[in-house]
Amino acid sequence: MDSINFDTFDSPAGGVELSDTLSSWRKKTNGIIAKISSEEAGLDALQQKVNGFQDGANTVALGKIQQVSDNKLLGNVSGNTADVSQIEIDVTASGLQNSDDTIPTSKAVKDYVDKRNISGRINANGTAAALHGISVSRTGVGVYNVIVADSHQLSSTESYSLVAQLGTDLEPFVDGFNAINDVYTIHVFKIADIGGDPAYRVEIFELESTNIAGVSNDATSVANVDLERRDAPFSVIGLPATNQ
Repeated sequence: MDSINFDTFDSPAGGVELSDTLSSWRKKTNGIIAKISSEEAGLDALQQKVNGFQDGANTVALGKIQQVSDNKLLGNVSGNTADVSQIEIDVTASGLQNSDDTIPTSKAVKDYVDKRNISGRINANGTAAALHGISVSRTGVGVYNVIVADSHQLSSTESYSLVAQLGTDLEPFVDGFNAINDVYTIHVFKIADIGGDPAYRVEIFELESTNIAGVSNDATSVANVDLERRDAPFSVIGLPATNQ
């Protein structure tokens, strides 16, 4: 059946007129019907998309959603029902605070945790067997400086609380002749910054008691007691503590 394309005539001048012949009227109305049918198909497709929003049919492609800024998530952290907004993704742990305004990545959390502890195992000559966040220098017999690296320095409200422990095998370091008692002690305390970096002092002492005279009666024995700084292997660990 012949028709005139709906897009080629204007209304009312080009539309259906009383002066039209039956053939002309039929062609024009056929064009109108064809246009309506075409629009109906488009409306059906649109309705399907609308239904997808309404019934959760998951029909909206990700590429159709408005783009999101870099390092952002969509959500709501206002504490109340609210419109969706962009939430910061913290990739450096710089924003880890007592709040719910940012979402840290797993790497940011790992970096943050790694930063907040220091440790090391140190040989008797002051060289390190293993280090994490510190450097160690031997300044004299039994005296060591533990210096915190830049990457592990805490905020101004915090400092590390350091604990040091002697190595388990001290037998090679006992130098007392005829020793009857050798006790090692280790001391650690904060000292002034070194090169602008927080620093701590570790000192190792040996309390040495030796027999220097004696007879069969132990009551007459004489003991010599010395307190000396000694080099010995030790380990150190530091955990953050507030200054308050």
